[in-house]
Amino acid sequence: MHNMRILALFDSRRRVAACILLLAFFARAPTAAAQTLPAPQFMPVAGGHQAASTPNQCGPAACQCCPAESYWIVSLRCCPQKTPCPICPNCVDFLCRTPDGCLTRSNHAAFLASLLPRVPVCFMIHGSYVTWQDVPLDAQSTFCWLRGAAPHLPLNYVYVTWPSDPTLPPFDIQGLGRKSARNGFQLATLTQTIPCDHPVSFIGHSHGARLTLSTLHLLGGGVVQGCCLAQPPGASHRFRAVLGAAAVDHHWMNPGERYGCSMRVTECLLNFRSRQDGALSLYPFRRPFSKAALGKKGLTKRDIRKLGPLACRIAECDVTPYVRHHHFWQYYNNHPALALSAVPYVYFPDVQASQAVIPPAPVE
Repeated sequence: MHNMRILALFDSRRRVAACILLLAFFARAPTAAAQTLPAPQFMPVAGGHQAASTPNQCGPAACQCCPAESYWIVSLRCCPQKTPCPICPNCVDFLCRTPDGCLTRSNHAAFLASLLPRVPVCFMIHGSYVTWQDVPLDAQSTFCWLRGAAPHLPLNYVYVTWPSDPTLPPFDIQGLGRKSARNGFQLATLTQTIPCDHPVSFIGHSHGARLTLSTLHLLGGGVVQGCCLAQPPGASHRFRAVLGAAAVDHHWMNPGERYGCSMRVTECLLNFRSRQDGALSLYPFRRPFSKAALGKKGLTKRDIRKLGPLACRIAECDVTPYVRHHHFWQYYNNHPALALSAVPYVYFPDVQASQAVIPPAPVE
């Protein structure tokens, strides 16, 4: 009993220290990002998959989107946030962002009907502390960031928002992490309704990376918080993913771990790793004996051994020179070079090239 009291006191002091450090970190005013930086360094973690190279120069982010393009915002904010996770398709809100900048409320059927045939669907999932008021600007800036990297390739872009507002007690990191994983049920269920001729990519930031891995784990037949998908995974899509500042334990993708089924169904995954991320430096303080975050530490040699052949599907990119100690997504989507590195994972350019229509030879 005495040892339990000591452990509880130690845990409470760790939590208080973490909250103080988080308050100090988030109170810091954002600084301007550097404009000329070296190219990000890519490291295939097991000698298999190699990420694409990028230019050496990185100018200010500019919106080069086609003005005729529109995209979708899918809101999970009104979905039940309880465990076990009930699947309620009617609770998901669909909003179409039209080229004139207006948000129009729509529905699931219209969303599916709007998808460009056989064109990849990209789900962008934000992290914690994003309010509904932040969503329109964040969705637009990420859309322009992605489209500026490959304006010649079509894309069905979908921004996914979940209830990530600050909670009471403030900075309840564990609670927000569990909530992000729980919303993986809704996103996995939505993904199952997309026709299989659409490749699907995910971009997850911070706790959005946890929501991404939860979704892929469920689609791989896994269990999250004691529940699995009501409709077992059948004919599958092609899945790829990009994780930025991933707020998950670095070993959670290993077979048998919390999201060990995620890499079964994922063709390739790019992990943006920042060695100086201030928020992720505090990640281990959220509970005793916690592991370091994947977004800061990356995969260890032991993780690579545990993953075995699956490790060849994962590449890591050291983005420390770009984002430095910052954690927020704005410091990622301010750099076109990082969007260029994500193109193979988001746009499936190899798949789109193989589906290109070859014009018939002229008749002589």
